[in-house]
Amino acid sequence: MQIARASQSQEGVKLLATSCLRGNPGLGMLPVKQMFGKEQLMIGVVATLKVQPEKSAEFEKVFLDLAAKVKANEPGCITYQLTKSRTEAGVYKVLELYASEDALKAHGGTDYFKAAGAAMGPTMAGRPEIEYLDGVE
Repeated sequence: MQIARASQSQEGVKLLATSCLRGNPGLGMLPVKQMFGKEQLMIGVVATLKVQPEKSAEFEKVFLDLAAKVKANEPGCITYQLTKSRTEAGVYKVLELYASEDALKAHGGTDYFKAAGAAMGPTMAGRPEIEYLDGVE
């Protein structure tokens, strides 16, 4: 496991990755080989985001718009889900699953991801913590 800490700068926010379960509930159950025609190692991402509690609604609006764009445009993103802590105000975790390293890189390179990162920056209460995970099969 590798943990990377990102700054609040736009470059740091670029490291955030997210999750998208396409309209087909069975898609997440298929082996990556069947979905994309070749063996690839899935990449998981857990991003912990600390948001100023009074700016939670603004953050959620920006993030949910981003998530809709990810789901509509990134077939290599299998899961992209924002979750909210039940015990810590302003703490969110983004659960992401990508079919490959290339899919993860493509996600971070999109214009809508960069724009969302810039829009979320002022709502943040601290640096994002990003954990990258390798799929085990």
